[in-house]
Amino acid sequence: MRIASRTTVPVLVWRAQGCLGETVARAIHGGAGCPESTFSRIRCDRIDTRTPAAGLVKEAEEAAGSGGTIFLDLVERLPAPAQEKLARELDMGRFGAGARVLAGTRADLGARVTEGSFRQDLYHHLAVLIVEIPALRDRREDVSTLFTHLVSQVADSLERPQPSVPHRTIELCERYDWPRNIDQMRQVIERLLASGTMASLDPSALPPEIRHPATTVRDEASFALPPRGLNLGALERHLICQALDQQGGNRTRAARMLGLSRQAFLYRMKKHGLR
Repeated sequence: MRIASRTTVPVLVWRAQGCLGETVARAIHGGAGCPESTFSRIRCDRIDTRTPAAGLVKEAEEAAGSGGTIFLDLVERLPAPAQEKLARELDMGRFGAGARVLAGTRADLGARVTEGSFRQDLYHHLAVLIVEIPALRDRREDVSTLFTHLVSQVADSLERPQPSVPHRTIELCERYDWPRNIDQMRQVIERLLASGTMASLDPSALPPEIRHPATTVRDEASFALPPRGLNLGALERHLICQALDQQGGNRTRAARMLGLSRQAFLYRMKKHGLR
């Protein structure tokens, strides 16, 4: 991300479901040396579907100041006419009156290009640099920093004194998988601090699912076949869907979660009628 902050080229921010793409985009914008310049977020899923191309350009013209940053969030949701218009405007250097362009997505845009649902020329315009924000369970070393940062941020927003965070609380948070990622972490902290003023976020204050996480199968050798058996096909389909959901639809990462090659994963998706 430091490299992205030091350049002015377009950056594509890929994030897992529940991760805060706008926070990263703002950090890239602020690190570019002009933190006081305009930062404008455009929700691509809210572009007028009747006149999507005109709506996109109008949003950019109204929102972006010269030398500022336009963040095209959920860019995978852009309708085809808007994709064509945006690619043409970027190619001619007219989009956003010289502003820097960042894009955010939860989808595997490379796969979308292959499928034909996202323009290849637009992808190459937006993905000059790619910043990936993996799920929290894949970067547990960041949990401590993120948790304490969010505690400080939420305490300020609620105008409450910032409580201390004991080491044991951090340990429990690092062991938890956070299936909804930073969104879930923020919500947990907001509930804790909104319930009253506390000097310390003791482990006992954490929700039960964090204090006593369910035992999960992390090693296939520890899996025991139920006495009544199971439906292997249904289990395989469920695991594929779960992996796709946890990886925001990114098939390469979902395949990696299940120890499969991308080709083998796509074969199993087709076998189960998944797209």
